[in-house]
Amino acid sequence: MSGYSQAKQPIRVDTVLEEDTLLLAGFVGREALSQPYLLELDLRSEDAGIDAEGLLRTPLSVGIHMPDGEVRRIHGLVRSFGVRGRRGPLTAYRAEVVPWLWFLSLTRDCRIFQGTSVPDIVQEVFEGHGYSDFSFRLTQDYAPREYCVQYRETDLNFVSRLLEEEGIFYFFEHTEEGHTLVLTDYAQAEACMGPEELRVHGGARPGMDVITELRQDLSVHTGAIALADYDYLKPSLELRSALGDDEPNELYDYHHSQFTELADGDRYARIALEREESTRNAIQGRSTCRGFQTGRKFRLDDHFRSDANQEYLLLEVRHRARSGSFVSGGEPEKLDYQNDFLGIPHGTPYRPPRRARKPVVSGSQTARVVGPSGEKIYVDEYSRVKVHFFWDRLGGEDENSSCWVRVSQNWAGNNWGGMFIPHVGNEVIVDFLDGDPDRPLITGRVYNDEQMPPQSLPANHDKSIIEDDYGNEIVLDATPGDEHIRIYSPSHRSLLEIGKSIKWRSNSDLYEIMKGEKGIVTLGMGLGVSVGFKTSVDLGGSLSLFAGYKFDASLSQKFELSAGPSAKVSAGEEYQWKLSGFSNHVKDSARLHSDDSVLLIGGSGGNSGVMEASKQSLTLQFAPHRPGFEAATQAKAAWAVAISTLIGLGITIGGSVASDIFTFRDGDEGDANANAAYGSLGTMVGLGAIDAGVTAVILAAIKKKARTVNRAKIHGSPHARLTLDSKGFKAEAAIGAPGGAGNIPMNAPMASLALTGMGSANVEAEAEVNVKAPVVILEGDNGMVGIKAPLVAIDAKNIVKIKGNSLVKIG
Repeated sequence: MSGYSQAKQPIRVDTVLEEDTLLLAGFVGREALSQPYLLELDLRSEDAGIDAEGLLRTPLSVGIHMPDGEVRRIHGLVRSFGVRGRRGPLTAYRAEVVPWLWFLSLTRDCRIFQGTSVPDIVQEVFEGHGYSDFSFRLTQDYAPREYCVQYRETDLNFVSRLLEEEGIFYFFEHTEEGHTLVLTDYAQAEACMGPEELRVHGGARPGMDVITELRQDLSVHTGAIALADYDYLKPSLELRSALGDDEPNELYDYHHSQFTELADGDRYARIALEREESTRNAIQGRSTCRGFQTGRKFRLDDHFRSDANQEYLLLEVRHRARSGSFVSGGEPEKLDYQNDFLGIPHGTPYRPPRRARKPVVSGSQTARVVGPSGEKIYVDEYSRVKVHFFWDRLGGEDENSSCWVRVSQNWAGNNWGGMFIPHVGNEVIVDFLDGDPDRPLITGRVYNDEQMPPQSLPANHDKSIIEDDYGNEIVLDATPGDEHIRIYSPSHRSLLEIGKSIKWRSNSDLYEIMKGEKGIVTLGMGLGVSVGFKTSVDLGGSLSLFAGYKFDASLSQKFELSAGPSAKVSAGEEYQWKLSGFSNHVKDSARLHSDDSVLLIGGSGGNSGVMEASKQSLTLQFAPHRPGFEAATQAKAAWAVAISTLIGLGITIGGSVASDIFTFRDGDEGDANANAAYGSLGTMVGLGAIDAGVTAVILAAIKKKARTVNRAKIHGSPHARLTLDSKGFKAEAAIGAPGGAGNIPMNAPMASLALTGMGSANVEAEAEVNVKAPVVILEGDNGMVGIKAPLVAIDAKNIVKIKGNSLVKIG
């Protein structure tokens, strides 16, 4: 290829091929701040068979000779190469050259960054592709982002939108060997190659660096920026930031959870306002300045408007260059070059436009709940959980898979509402606020083949169930004919079932606590409560039990009722207690009140005691029951004890002798023979004056009277009764009819004592009145004392005197 060369050409190209294999005939290109540049090269070659595949992704450098002899370089990588036909003896080729950054547009990914700042995220993405030709020239500190998602977007779009959000722009610096990406947030640039000052000339000569055209437009812009946000961790904090002048137009935007501090909001508002103002006073023009390069500045001089004479930052440059012949050894060709440019006054804060759009998640997704190894439930104080998205191929399935994700509940209030926490391994439905992948929100749960419903389907399609992993469950069963609600816990197999009937069961304790004023239980027919060992009812206020017909309480062993200040039991007609034993202790005083009468009965059958109190009287009655008690035995005992003295005879009979005397059989009649029937009376004291015949007559009379009493009272039972009424006091003893306490005696009392309020006292006895004392005195007001009885016995240890002024009568 010695016949063709770029040695004397004003523009040239250098590739990985041998020198002058490819010749640069011309190019067009565009470069702009915060955008990858693009050069389209028109190439010639004597070689018609250049391998295009071998040139792709290889470095390529374009050289532009400056008027002062320097060479300006534009370096890049070949993204396309192709044949365009023959141009005379040479083959025409076309190549596109881009920076390495452009290749990030070929990669799309889904991944999550947590706790990382934007510069660190960008660096990680670049280094992940093996690129290191970049440099950060930042003046601000950038806080880590809690959660940042690249979702189904190219790496270039992802990086670009993060930089645009933070107000960071970039440009490229070129050398023959490579190019470097420069990222900065401050528009202080270096000067372009070429003259330090440029003038505007309408008819510039070829080869001169001049501005041929210049336009300056002032445009209306947004004069104020207002931003608002909301942070659920500080829900009452009003996150609003506003910046701007008195312009009538305000741009308001809502950023959900983009900033959580007012200072951050102010910074984002300032970036947005600077973005709007940066191109408000822009200039546009055309020049032959081969050194114009985006990210650099130039100075305008000698303009007819003095305010235009200042430095300008180049935002965009569009190049067009054409060279001539490539014949080796020929005269240097002239360069046909010009460009169109866009600039702003240097020093104007520059923020890149928001060109890169944030992806929107269309609809819901599902994810799996994750946590540390071995954890069944992993949750924070806000009921948030961590999830692993199925599209996340880089993150692990652990507690670092995502940010804390809020969980939607059926209710959520201040310490009230629902709380159903997804467990590790559950598949959940995730929505995204405003479709923002950085703002996930769990809205539901779903089953899968590894986590099936709690009951088999479709067999249980009539049931609505809430059941946790332990087995606690609430079942709403709408099965026709068996509709019911079931609440069950496997702990002690506790169960509550509400349907046609109400059932509850527990293998442990049962507690029912009501803090209202009252609790009401209404039952149709009956209530049965079965308790194995012990029942305790603890009431803070009162307990009221009402039975419409009957209230029964049955106790197998013991009944205890304890009351504080008072206890009251009332019944409409009758109140009965039936107990084997009863004991009642009153500390101070006791009172039993009845409007009519009170009857107390002790014992049963023929052995009972009675106390009856009414408005008219108080009666005490006792009737002991003695099985086999014969009337003869009663007569024997009564007479043997009661009659021990023969009245008026001064004769004392011992107890054993009296018992022998008065032992008789039914059928004994007539007068008794003293010597034949009763034996010797030698034991009598003082019989000298009375013969045995007289004694026999007296004893026969006594025995006959005993037989009369015996026949009248046979098969009866002894009664004792004490009565107090308006007449006075009366005590009685008798043989009453069988049938238990409370019966009226059959016959008149056999012994009685009556005291009346009229001053009289009456003592009557069928058998005996026995008065025993060291001294017995009977005295009447009229000097008269009468003693009338079938038998009068006076027993004294010393002296018995019966004295009367006119008459002493015995019998």
